Amino acid sequence: MLRKTLTVFAGVCLLAASTAFSQNRGALKVKVPFQFSVKDAQLPAGEYAIEKWVGGGVLLTSKDGAIRKVVLATPSESPTTRPKTRVLFRRYGDDYFLSQVWLGSEEWGFEIPVSKTERDVIARNQRAREMERVAVSAQ
Repeated sequence: MLRKTLTVFAGVCLLAASTAFSQNRGALKVKVPFQFSVKDAQLPAGEYAIEKWVGGGVLLTSKDGAIRKVVLATPSESPTTRPKTRVLFRRYGDDYFLSQVWLGSEEWGFEIPVSKTERDVIARNQRAREMERVAVSAQ
């Protein structure tokens, strides 16, 4: 019982620390003009804040705070400095999937791995195999 209590307490502390960390670091603001998927969750078009998350990845929060999604992501380096902060999506027909987040003039960002939902879209639809990258500017 004590072990279970300590495990829950450690999880709460980690969540509180990650929230405090992300609030102190600032967030990217992005207006996504289309519905999109993050991992296996479908998110509506709208304004989002995207922050680095201390647990290793990014935290997406809708403007009204109703949607909060933590996405584990892999840090990624670019061979050249990115001139703008931007968010990249992979598009297959009418399906959009969050794929990368680039932070300002930094030479690094985050790569979101292909999800099961995305693999299913590709397998189900021949046209979906023609992937296109879509960039959305962020502030």
